[in-house]
Amino acid sequence: MEIDLHKITLEDKAAVDKILKRSDRRFCEYTFGNMYCWGGSAGLELSASDEVLIFGYPKTERFYMPVGNDTEKITAAVNELIRNYKKLALMSISAQDKELLEHKFDGVFEFSEDTRYFDYIYESQKLQSLSGKKLAAKRNHINAFLSDGQWRTEKITQDNEKQLFTFNRQWCKDVCGHMSGSLKSEMCAAELGIKNFDALGFCGIMLYKNDALVAYSYGEPINGDTFCVHVEKADTEVRGAYQMINREFAREFCTDFEYINREDDAGDEGLRRAKQSYCPTDKGQKFKAVIKE
Repeated sequence: MEIDLHKITLEDKAAVDKILKRSDRRFCEYTFGNMYCWGGSAGLELSASDEVLIFGYPKTERFYMPVGNDTEKITAAVNELIRNYKKLALMSISAQDKELLEHKFDGVFEFSEDTRYFDYIYESQKLQSLSGKKLAAKRNHINAFLSDGQWRTEKITQDNEKQLFTFNRQWCKDVCGHMSGSLKSEMCAAELGIKNFDALGFCGIMLYKNDALVAYSYGEPINGDTFCVHVEKADTEVRGAYQMINREFAREFCTDFEYINREDDAGDEGLRRAKQSYCPTDKGQKFKAVIKE
């Protein structure tokens, strides 16, 4: 198998989606939107041919675990990566992937848990209802939001670009001084997603309180049973805004999906606490594999 890598463009979406929709992946990296918004500026390249998706960063010899429905083709793709990249590192490896690599490439790789990039995966119904004692605090925040003034939601379209950019930049002014570098990078990725919202096929809503925009969120399906939330931002001065946008997004877009992936915390302690507080059903355990010296 020869790998014909090229820099990611919007024109790659159809070919990438065709492979991903038939996969059983639940990791956030396996969406075209994440590849384009996060990876494009970092030099991500991909190949989506012969029913196998290969993508990563050739200059640093880092690639994500290839994906497809044919184990032999995935094995051939990994073989070709090993042949071309002597210091190859594979990322976003599931427990099942790890077993495959250990079986097919016995003694070739050294594995470690990639804990910083574990995904937070939730039962969709739980985020729609917020039922149960453990989520009582979330319901209390929402009740406070509902008790004070009028509210509404609107679906995001490309026409909302200017309004969302204004909200984003104000949010960044208020919060970014206390954020890690990775979260500042997220703002750039979020705006790239807004700028190309329709072309990327994203779904999203905006939350208004007394006619003022107080939160927004958007994402896309990963596969047939998991929806991925890429971005969620809210005015921290409005009690319940974060909890409300979370619930309303799940109700609007995720009723036909069993799981919701709210991505990783990138090592940020504040994000970690917030995402753990919603009681994930799965930590989205990921491994990293590097070729042994």
